[in-house]
Amino acid sequence: MPKGIQKRTIAAFNILATLLACMVTKKLTISPGKAMFNWLYAIGAQQPKWFLGSLANRNRFGAWIAFLARGLADPDFLMKFQTATDVWERSKLVGMRISAIRKQFAELSDSQKEELGRTSEAEFKAGVAMLGRDKSLVMSLVQITDPPAQE
Repeated sequence: MPKGIQKRTIAAFNILATLLACMVTKKLTISPGKAMFNWLYAIGAQQPKWFLGSLANRNRFGAWIAFLARGLADPDFLMKFQTATDVWERSKLVGMRISAIRKQFAELSDSQKEELGRTSEAEFKAGVAMLGRDKSLVMSLVQITDPPAQE
């Protein structure tokens, strides 16, 4: 297997493992924007060439993660997950649900995937803008409460 494909496969498995770990620890909050940010941040730590290739396929990843987030937010699935007490049973439920979501995603048309990608990108940009506003608000509050020392 070529190194580029192997690295992408490892990254995809790492993302899914993180998702499963979060779900098992009852952190069921996932959004396309947050997942997109985490994905790009993780890739940024990798090789620049891989980063540029990932940016080229960003829309497809956004479509997948948006579809995955919606599928995992299904009330019936969440009810089954919440009522399961055994960790392995929960893991099996998540694995079966992700498998079903993957099959459903494969059946989507390219235009549907593009629309999901645009939705994910819009949520990502809104989240980054909100983060920037929050950071500037915190910085202004710090300046008000802790003015610079005068000598």
